Amino acid sequence: PQWITGSTGSNSNFSFNWQKCAEYLVRYIQLMKSYGFKISYLDMTNEWNYVTPTHVRDIRGHMETNLAAADMPLIIAPSAWSYAQGRSWLAGVNTTARRNAIDISASHNTDKTGTAEEFVERSHEILGTEKEVWNTELHGWKSTSGADEALTFSFMLEAINAGFSGLSGWLAIGTTNQGHSYILNPNGTPTRNVKYFIFNKLTNTSHRGQALDIDTPDELSHTTALIRDNLLTVWAINPSSSSVDLKFDLNGRSSTNQSIIRTRWNTDLNVEGEVSSKITTNPSFVLGSVPGNSLCCFEISLDPPGGPVTRFEAEGYDSQSGTQLETTTDTNGGQNVAYISNNDWVRYNNVTLAENASARFRVARPANLSDSQIQVRLGSPTGTLIGTADVPETGAWQNWQTIETQLTNPAGNYDLYLVFVENGNTNASLFNLNWFDLSLGIDPIVDDNLIIISGTLTENDTYTFALPNSGAGQQYQAQSSDTLTGTWTDEGTIQIGTGAQLDFEIPVPSNHPKRFFRVKVTLP
Repeated sequence: PQWITGSTGSNSNFSFNWQKCAEYLVRYIQLMKSYGFKISYLDMTNEWNYVTPTHVRDIRGHMETNLAAADMPLIIAPSAWSYAQGRSWLAGVNTTARRNAIDISASHNTDKTGTAEEFVERSHEILGTEKEVWNTELHGWKSTSGADEALTFSFMLEAINAGFSGLSGWLAIGTTNQGHSYILNPNGTPTRNVKYFIFNKLTNTSHRGQALDIDTPDELSHTTALIRDNLLTVWAINPSSSSVDLKFDLNGRSSTNQSIIRTRWNTDLNVEGEVSSKITTNPSFVLGSVPGNSLCCFEISLDPPGGPVTRFEAEGYDSQSGTQLETTTDTNGGQNVAYISNNDWVRYNNVTLAENASARFRVARPANLSDSQIQVRLGSPTGTLIGTADVPETGAWQNWQTIETQLTNPAGNYDLYLVFVENGNTNASLFNLNWFDLSLGIDPIVDDNLIIISGTLTENDTYTFALPNSGAGQQYQAQSSDTLTGTWTDEGTIQIGTGAQLDFEIPVPSNHPKRFFRVKVTLP
């Protein structure tokens, strides 16, 4: 309001009154609270440099004095016009009180001066690395210029790679055909465009995940890697006309017989994107390609830290109570378990579990339904409870999300029950279940997992030893050498682990006064 800004209608005439502003904000927050709305974040400026770091300090002090602690929002500043202007504003945050007044550092990129990296660097320098950095008005992703909406997703990837942890885009603006909005409404009929589906994919796969370091091949303009739980997501932009082949090295993680989903967008495809999938053939890396003039998102399901997984299609139960089956639109199709209500269950017979396995569930749940859980029990629907997973809202009956939980169980074979429990008593349908994974619970993979040094040996004799707990699906190759640093020779054939003991017999050659033995452990 002009009575706060001091403006007479001209941008050159401002006399900002921080006291009036602070009083106004307190009344506004209290008013919204009276209607049941909590203001969690408060952006102090909007490309308006007349609000200085000193003003932000004083406004915050007044608000803290006049608001209950639970009503105090997190303060965002400066939300400058450009990264360069944001850097300049932060230079004035040069006292402890001014630094403490800001909870989240933010900028826009309406003007393209400065870089995302420079603003993040200045934010960390002034406020420390523990405070988040946001872009509270991301520009450049199409905007109104008629640019390619798939390829200009690069502005979003640049911000992520620079270290921004919060990104605010444009959902819809009235009935004006604004090119940077995700939902256009020029004629009173809202239409979701390609940006909506790209941003939807980003948030559903990576919200509150972590960005990873990734090397960008020369043939691509931008790449970004993100991980949340055991889902690795790689984004790649190829502005050229030729397809680019890629190899994703998983750097110590593995993906064993997992589904890899690629969603591709370009100007010739539907706004939902083109979806394809395949199963991993090598656990340590994934091969893919990015066609020309395209943006691609690769969703790579990783094995849990305990090792590879066994997948169970939910409809493959041996017995059930209360559920039905229906066709699923999830990746790879098939059926899902549906019409799940309180205390329904499904049973899978003779399931082999390693000790303290982990479990992942593929679920879909619309909004406004009762909260619910999947309970994992042994032997009966009321048997030993070894794990529980809360089912989140996913938005619709066929909007799928993968959740996971750690089990607490002894190793063995069990009749496994999934019991579905409502946190209420509506007896309405709760969610859908498409599949679940169980990890084999084995140790992480290393090239040289075990070295056994012999005692006294007899020439032309046989040396025998055993591994008491092999990992199911692992390959075990016995090897021998005269020295620990020399060449290792394969002995016998590869054995495949089953979860039980493996026995090895290695012949002792003549004319070898000392011999070392080891077992090399790899995935198939």
